[in-house]
Amino acid sequence: MLKPDYQLDISVYIIILNNANVKLIEGRGKVIDPHTIDVDGKNLNFEEYSDCSRWTSLHT
Repeated sequence: MLKPDYQLDISVYIIILNNANVKLIEGRGKVIDPHTIDVDGKNLNFEEYSDCSRWTSLHT
């Protein structure tokens, strides 16, 4: 279970991302190659999300 202050930090971060029209993809990710990430069995390719300048993780 996450600490309450950490959960609040994540919530604020999600609100900021939503306000910036960022598409949030939740799940466990694994880097496949320099342009592809597998998230819960679904391959996401950078070209499909070309408006993304960088992928980031909320949980480390």
